Amino acid sequence: MFIRGFILLLLTFTSARAQTRTFEIDPAHTSVQFEIRHFFGTVVGQFHEVRGTLRIDEAQPQNSSVIASCPTRTIQTGNSSRDAHLRDELFEVAKYPQITFRSTKVAQTAANQADVVGDLTLHGVTHPIILHVTLLSREKQPSGGEATRWRASGGNFSRRAFGLVWSRGVEAISGIGDEITLKIDCEAREF
Repeated sequence: MFIRGFILLLLTFTSARAQTRTFEIDPAHTSVQFEIRHFFGTVVGQFHEVRGTLRIDEAQPQNSSVIASCPTRTIQTGNSSRDAHLRDELFEVAKYPQITFRSTKVAQTAANQADVVGDLTLHGVTHPIILHVTLLSREKQPSGGEATRWRASGGNFSRRAFGLVWSRGVEAISGIGDEITLKIDCEAREF
């Protein structure tokens, strides 16, 4: 009886593990875009070279997870002098070379949507944020497995909460906002 129960438990555990699929983020097809108010307009920028892993449990989405990171040195806003200022004086890329996100909770909200709560670490500070994630497509790869495309929005956060302050006086005069909005487009491939 014990052996039969043990085998049943082992089969259940193996079946549960088989439902979790692992995908690697493709940095060539992934971008992290941000927006922040500046004067009467908006500055849009991006981070590149995003890497990470998605673990997807289709049977129990709440068991899914994501870990991702990108180098702070890859920031681009379309203005080279502003980018140099952001790298050196605001993000301090030599001291804080990576931005990381590690999920702590996944809640499915619709058939192909979920809210992913996680810890964002930026400029040596960690705070929770919520990303609203949508699965855009799934395609079989010729080599086996799937390629998936995702979009995450939301993730709004205060830059000051992460210590991203250069000069409060200059920032007030130039009308730089505090709230940063994220939009992430991600392609991930099963391995």
